[in-house]
Amino acid sequence: MGNRVTELFKIERPILEGAMAYACDAKLAKAFCDAGGLGLLGMNCTIVDKNEYDPIKNAENMRGEIRKLRSMTDKPFAVNYIPPMKGTDPKSNYSGPFKQLIIEEKVPVVVIVGDFNDGMIAPEIEDFKNAGVTVVYREACCTVQTCVDAVKAGADAIIVTGCEAGGHNSKYNMSLACILPQVTDVLTDVPIIAAGGIVGEKSARAAVAMGADGVYIGTAIMVAEEARMHPNFKQAIIDAQGEDIVTWRASTARMNTTNNYLGRVCSALAAGGASPYEIAQHYTGDHFIKAMMQGDVEHGCVTLSGACGAIKEIRSTKAILDDIAKGMGY
Repeated sequence: MGNRVTELFKIERPILEGAMAYACDAKLAKAFCDAGGLGLLGMNCTIVDKNEYDPIKNAENMRGEIRKLRSMTDKPFAVNYIPPMKGTDPKSNYSGPFKQLIIEEKVPVVVIVGDFNDGMIAPEIEDFKNAGVTVVYREACCTVQTCVDAVKAGADAIIVTGCEAGGHNSKYNMSLACILPQVTDVLTDVPIIAAGGIVGEKSARAAVAMGADGVYIGTAIMVAEEARMHPNFKQAIIDAQGEDIVTWRASTARMNTTNNYLGRVCSALAAGGASPYEIAQHYTGDHFIKAMMQGDVEHGCVTLSGACGAIKEIRSTKAILDDIAKGMGY
């Protein structure tokens, strides 16, 4: 049995590993691939205790992780790519070296996450397509129009994200149930992949009912046995309930986090009118490392999906994907 997602990526199940910085290393990507999905390597996936701010060194770290993954599996995989943000200094941006290494290493699939309206996305899609890389696009602040525009620019598949997702999130109050059917009604010729709140059989079944060809999972996989996150971080997700989440304005749009010290500080700053740049100083970079790698889930950033209450235990990647695949008829 196959569909447009499995055929495009040459995988067994239409399930993609979410692009999560720090979390998505070769070990987790291999487990994801072995379970039949499309494993992914995320930004900063080799970082343990301190960020690497040199773009060249960071890219070379990723090159090593790509080669490590290839030594572990011969199955297709993806690498996350974040394009340059409009107005940023190219010398301090990771995008140039990362694009070069993705093309040099002949990575089969790239997952681009960005803002189509800033004018930077279309040229990036074209560059990857010209290099023979399959392009998946995820709009940070998803609308029907940005999805349509990305397809016109050449994207091979589209990830549609609802505002219940973890990580940097949409500024629009549209859940997956709101935005996904609108996109699938309009875009009928490319695979559509659902993201946001997909944590098990029932949520996967709902995504398929709304027209999704595949799903993209983040929070659910962060508690996998193979995930590199600190046990405290995994337990914080298991213990969390959707009603406990705080949502606040972030550098791109907004964040869903636990109601810990960091979450309360950032929420208060946002409510007080602080700029996204000011707020970013309190949650980005080492604040992710503090929670995810070092286990300080009170002062570090614990970002997660609003569906976290359905995550009850640490399981193998295969068990998680088996559950989700069942809801999709696989």
